[in-house]
Amino acid sequence: MEYHPTCHRQGHNLSQTVDDGSGVRPGAYPPEVAPQPTRPCHIDGLLDLAAIVAQRIRMSDKVLAAKLGASLPIDDAAREQQVIDRAVAVSRKVGLDPAIGTGFFRVQIEASKLLQRGLHALWSAHPGLAPAETPDLDRDVRPALDKLNDQLLHRVNVTITERRDKFCGCQIQRVVDVITASVADHWDSLHREALQVALAPIREWY
Repeated sequence: MEYHPTCHRQGHNLSQTVDDGSGVRPGAYPPEVAPQPTRPCHIDGLLDLAAIVAQRIRMSDKVLAAKLGASLPIDDAAREQQVIDRAVAVSRKVGLDPAIGTGFFRVQIEASKLLQRGLHALWSAHPGLAPAETPDLDRDVRPALDKLNDQLLHRVNVTITERRDKFCGCQIQRVVDVITASVADHWDSLHREALQVALAPIREWY
């Protein structure tokens, strides 16, 4: 596909990078994302969405640490259904097709479990790599995850308009690639693989 350097983020400087633990966050992105715009095509929603996906992936470390501390399994069908049910409710609230919201979150759940399984094997083989602190799953971890999940659904809804602008498709693919590369530069292979899985729906939208 021919590259059109036409997308830009309105009112933001994309040449700044901020490391918040996930490697990228809303409002701060690698300089490669900043093109020379000739036609407006705002991609704010996509950039923020990809950044929050990365933050959620990093939360999987705390999820696993909390589960292990409470002797809970990685797979939790009841909790997963709660996440899906909440996704349906929030999707309807923001005007998003619930099928899109739930489909997106099923992928996020699988990406998180993929990472948790990999980390569990790693920590079992090398206990010194496991977190020293054990967060409380219900008090600390899940409320933070629920907040991120709601933010993700709002951003998915925002990107609907952006996705309809096919003129931006190739640039948006490039944005996702650059964000992935920026994060992957200092993430290990387990986290990189999980991030690729989690970002798959975004790539497929374009």
